[in-house]
Formats: sequence, structure tokens, C-alpha cells
Amino acid sequence: MIGASLGAAAYERSPEISGILAGADPVEDTRPARLSPKADAILALGGISISFGGVTALRDVDLEVKSREIRAVIGPNGAGKSSLINIISGLYHADQGKIAIDGQSFSRVSASRLARLGVARTFQNLALFGGLSVRDNIASGRVHTRRASFVEHIAGLPRARREDAAIAEKVDQTIAFLHLEAVADRLVATLPYGLQKRVELARA
Repeated sequence: MIGASLGAAAYERSPEISGILAGADPVEDTRPARLSPKADAILALGGISISFGGVTALRDVDLEVKSREIRAVIGPNGAGKSSLINIISGLYHADQGKIAIDGQSFSRVSASRLARLGVARTFQNLALFGGLSVRDNIASGRVHTRRASFVEHIAGLPRARREDAAIAEKVDQTIAFLHLEAVADRLVATLPYGLQKRVELARA
């Protein structure tokens, strides 16, 4: 069996979510009543369907994931697992249905907006920077939070320094959470596969 995992990490409910999703593209939804997630659902899907060239990959998929809960989607090749993950991560737009994150529902939202909500994914094949350290690989996952310009970073201006400090703190927290302290400064290419997968999870 081939599987895909969905996890909703514990996080604080943020008022920023409404602002981010307010910019989501409006799309007609023929089944709006299907999505009524429970109050403790961090991620919810209702009536998700998508087809490619007349071939239906997903039809009427419903799913809820609570905070601190892990779900697995299993099935043979061609069952639609990757299509489901691509819709959740914003790479595909569903033909029908809605998604809700922390109670805020939408039909379409860009991958960049989803990243600001903390939605991230890893792939079966490793996609790390082998010549960089574990710490630097994880830091690359925070690039979307930077607002200072390239010139500000080169000149070491205050906003750039604050961003660097915030990223370093977050990286340290993530390294501790995933027990990567012993290899934090090693080059990723020197690590065994299992540890490299953990680094990918940390970066996400």
C-alpha cells in the first residue's frame, strides 16, 4: 500500500488567518453545505472533487484533522492520494468542494498564502541542500517570512537583523523539537536517509 500522511501540529489560533484567506480567489461552489467542520478541526475538506482530461481523480472527499492528530491516506497507485495532497497544499485547485483551515473556508487559495498559514509538505524523494548544514536547510524554510530587502540584509540594517534573530530562534526550537541537536551543524549530505527525512520535516 502507498500512503500519504496528514498532520496538524499544535498551534495557536491566529487572527492573521482571516486576513490571509480574505485574498483567496472566489470560486463558485455547488456544494457549500458539505463543509461544516467541528470546532476543534484545524483542517477540513468537504465534497472535494477533481478530474483530469475526463478521468476523475477524486470524488466527494470529506476529511477532518484535529490539532495534534495524524491521519494517513492509503491506497494503490492512481487512487488520488497525491492529488488530494496537492489540493491541500495549493498546487491543484479542486473542481468542486471547499477546504477550511482553522474554521476559515475557501475554494481556492495560492500556495504562498497557505505557506503563511503554516501549510507545508515534503516529498518522497529528498530535496535538501546537501552542501549546507542541517541548521541552514531548516532556516531556508523560513524564507517566506522575510520582509527586509536584499540591500537591508547586505548592509545589516535593523529590520534584517531582527528577522535573522527571529529565524534563528525558530530554527533552534524546531531542532530541539525533532531532536536534531547532535547533527545541527553537520552537512546534510553526510547524514543517513532517516535523519535527512527528519531534516525535511523540520524545514517544512
